[in-house]
Amino acid sequence: MIEIEKKQVTQDVIVTKICDDCGKRVTYENYKNGIEPDVWEWQEFYHIWFTGGYGSVFGDTEEVKIDLCQHCLKKRISDLWEKKRNKE
Repeated sequence: MIEIEKKQVTQDVIVTKICDDCGKRVTYENYKNGIEPDVWEWQEFYHIWFTGGYGSVFGDTEEVKIDLCQHCLKKRISDLWEKKRNKE
């Protein structure tokens, strides 16, 4: 036999994404309601998160977290991206 109960669950939910470079704020509320440009900006926000390994230039076990909007990511990597794109 299996007994089932309804329970309320609390969880962390992202409500705003903030670019660490330009400070642009994009809200989930606007995304959910189809308010442009947040619809596209929400989907194209980038979260980089890693831990530096042994001997890493970032530091051993140092946690690196960066949130960038699509415009700032493109600005930061455009030279490398163009080189790669032109080689193909």
